[in-house]
Amino acid sequence: MTTGPAPGFATALSALIDDAFPTTSSRPGDATVVDWYGIWDADRLVACGADRSRGDIGFLAGLTVARDRRGRGLGAALTAGMTRALLTRYDHVGLGVYADNLAALRLYRRLGFTGTLRRSSVWLD
Repeated sequence: MTTGPAPGFATALSALIDDAFPTTSSRPGDATVVDWYGIWDADRLVACGADRSRGDIGFLAGLTVARDRRGRGLGAALTAGMTRALLTRYDHVGLGVYADNLAALRLYRRLGFTGTLRRSSVWLD
């Protein structure tokens, strides 16, 4: 797992996010993103996540895995690696997940994320 910025990282991030998670608000250039993490296969970015930590809470956002690489453990590796990295700086780490993303919910519970707080979000034009 690497952290950004690497040459071409923003372009690779945009391409992956546009294809695999177009509804995320975590995007290259977003001022609320502290750092980016990524998993590469040769010259292709196949998974990424944003560090949106604030205050005394580490926060993972925009966790994305390429459509053709899902189900191979990349989401678990990315989430676990980012969580370990953030726990070196924060006592608590959280993340957001859409309530209908059952595969992600199962993964996050398996990795030890236990508490839940139901939130809603809306897109404003």
